[in-house]
Amino acid sequence: MESDLSALTSVADLLTFARQQNTNKATGQANNLFVDQQPPSIQVSLSFNEPRNTSPELLESLLLSRPLGNLAVFNPVSIDRDEPQGRQQLLNEDRSGQDLSETSFQSIENSRLLTADLSESELSGANITNSNLGMANLSEADLADSRVSDSNFMRANLGEADLNNANLETTNFSRANLSAANLQSTNINESTFIETNLEAADMSGSQISESNFSAANLSQAKLAGSDITDSNFSFANFRDADLNNTRFSDSSLYGADFRGADLSGADLSDSNLDAANFEGALYDATTDLGNLNPEDLGMINIDEMEQEELEEMN
Repeated sequence: MESDLSALTSVADLLTFARQQNTNKATGQANNLFVDQQPPSIQVSLSFNEPRNTSPELLESLLLSRPLGNLAVFNPVSIDRDEPQGRQQLLNEDRSGQDLSETSFQSIENSRLLTADLSESELSGANITNSNLGMANLSEADLADSRVSDSNFMRANLGEADLNNANLETTNFSRANLSAANLQSTNINESTFIETNLEAADMSGSQISESNFSAANLSQAKLAGSDITDSNFSFANFRDADLNNTRFSDSSLYGADFRGADLSGADLSDSNLDAANFEGALYDATTDLGNLNPEDLGMINIDEMEQEELEEMN
């Protein structure tokens, strides 16, 4: 809004403001501006037109998320990200397509932010639930220690985002970009990462359970010390990944590509390794592949390799 909303302190002021305002440049055309004069609070709501972008990708994100309301509760205190009052709390809002970059959020609940720009935004410790951020830009955003549940990030860009120690539950990240993102010590449960780009992402020390990473790109990713249970990594790309001391249990690694990966100390004995490619992957005496012989798979014994290097140096 172009006017100074912080100066609106009475119902009369709000009514005057309502008569003067016809459009909302941030989200699109505003059809109506309603004022609820029931005490003790004053509530202003905006009714927005649906987004005009009807691309297949956007419609796909809409269909895969829960239906969200079309009315946004308008909070004069938090609408301007430059206001000094503190972090924004979005509830039942539609901010699709808006520029919210470098904005600080405390919570995003039951809201729609399709294609919104949240790059470099501050979401550390934030609660994100039942919201649609499909195709949103969250590159370099800070989501450390955040709690994300029942939400949609399909095709969203989270490149180089910080999700250290975040809790991700029943959330869809399919086909999203999380390349070079920080997911250290992240807890991932019942979430979907189908065909997600996690190249060079740091997921070391993570706890992953009942999640789907089929056909995900984890090349050069770090999963050292991670504990993965009852999850699907079929046809995932682990080329040159760090899987040192990673444990997979009751999981599917069918057709996964481990070429060049470091599997020293890894335990894959309790998972499906059918059709997986281990050519050139590293292993040591503590690597456990069940009844598979690492040498038959074309793997390289890192202990022997280090010994040969020492002998050459001497």
